[in-house]
Amino acid sequence: MNLQSALRCEEKFGRQSIKLSRKKTTIEEEVELNEGLIKICLEAVEKYVAAIQEGKFHLSTLEDREAKVCQYCNFKALCR
Repeated sequence: MNLQSALRCEEKFGRQSIKLSRKKTTIEEEVELNEGLIKICLEAVEKYVAAIQEGKFHLSTLEDREAKVCQYCNFKALCR
């Protein structure tokens, strides 16, 4: 990939601002909304990490997933 292609990719797929509100917001409001989103995401990540550490890493939330899903899964030997 040459430099021009890399720059076009960066423009197309690189960092882009995210608008969290449809209404017109000030920079301060946007910062507050983004900080709130980051906080929510970090809390969710911490929750998932704690669950994984406890061995709870289910790809299905079905109560009887072993019968409905797991028996057909190619990775069942890797599950806990």
